[in-house]
Amino acid sequence: MKRVWAVAAVALLVSACGDEPSGPADLNGTVTPGEVPLGALVVELSGSDIGRVEGVGETRAVADDLTADTKRAILISATGEPMRFTVHVEDQSLGAPTVAIIGAIGLENQPITNLTGIRVGIER
Repeated sequence: MKRVWAVAAVALLVSACGDEPSGPADLNGTVTPGEVPLGALVVELSGSDIGRVEGVGETRAVADDLTADTKRAILISATGEPMRFTVHVEDQSLGAPTVAIIGAIGLENQPITNLTGIRVGIER
């Protein structure tokens, strides 16, 4: 009987120590431009407990809450280089926020109407 309890205790301990870290974290975001170099990109981030959005390197970011679970961010690049940013989340075990591309502007301040080649990724 003691052996059954020992096995059950070990199984419980192992399941409690899963691979997914929890707690606050800054997730890394990257933007892969389509055929036209990007000057600015507007995205909506959706998920629980999304905090600040900050540009990395030459990328600048401005963000504000739309709802409790949605934030709109504008990512700006003066050089057209791929954009990099961070998104702070309060609990990384909930996964990365989902991203929807709202609009884009080229380096010449012209709207980009075909957004299909633009990709945004967020990961730890």
